[in-house]
Amino acid sequence: MEPTHAPAAWLIDGAGLRLARSDGRSLTQQLVEQLKTALQTAERGARLPPSRALAQALGVGRNTVLAAYERLADEGYIEGRAGAGTRLLQPQQAPPVPPRLAAAEPERWRQLPPPR
Repeated sequence: MEPTHAPAAWLIDGAGLRLARSDGRSLTQQLVEQLKTALQTAERGARLPPSRALAQALGVGRNTVLAAYERLADEGYIEGRAGAGTRLLQPQQAPPVPPRLAAAEPERWRQLPPPR
């Protein structure tokens, strides 16, 4: 039997998700990157909040959250099932960044996908 986890109120309240319309990246891209960071510390099977709840908390359209969830599912981070919610499959680790390159090009390194 799968463990049951409470919906991820921590993701809405405590993860510090902040989207900026003035950022050069799309809201979806910002959300994907921030969710990847937040999910690194979550345990396998943790439930993500419903798309409507997260969209409302962030002040964005539901389609933005759905697109971010879809991208995370395509990359193997999460799995969504109708009626069962969206769950974290496996915590992912950020790719290692050589210190000298991280200082020189931090934005480029943040955009790299995690190792498979």
